Amino acid sequence: MSGALKIFRMHGADVKVDNPLGDWLESERRRAMKGYDPLKKGSAARGFTGSLTARISGIHLSVPKLRDVPGLSDEHLFRDDLQGSTKLPPILESIDRGEAINSPAELWVNHLGKTYISEGNHRVAAANMKGLGTVPVTIKYFNGGELAEGLFSPKALFSLYSIGLMWIG
Repeated sequence: MSGALKIFRMHGADVKVDNPLGDWLESERRRAMKGYDPLKKGSAARGFTGSLTARISGIHLSVPKLRDVPGLSDEHLFRDDLQGSTKLPPILESIDRGEAINSPAELWVNHLGKTYISEGNHRVAAANMKGLGTVPVTIKYFNGGELAEGLFSPKALFSLYSIGLMWIG
């Protein structure tokens, strides 16, 4: 990966890696750690102040696996709230009409491998409530997050694919 942009397809997923590694990566990780406080809300506090270093798109992930992923701004604390949400009822109604969830949820993975749902908390909640097996997902890795161990690391994802817990397309 040293400095070269790599774009390829793996098992049908679009994968883009743009991570020069070395001193540059260490600098980005130090910058991300300056404001890191996982108890606070928002992207800066959760380690997303640096650069996007990789992206995987064109995949569908298991809804039960996504249910435990926190929202970037703590949306997971109220994502199932039918009374307080204006977003959830229309998604549930579209699923009832037989419409698929086409807009991918967006996961962000920081330099430590910690994953958050940045966009799509309500889509994941609706899919869970309606018993859907998978939803489309795009995963963005920041500051070398693609190199960190974790459930949503590229290595782990393609292992899940090989045993059927993830599908691509």
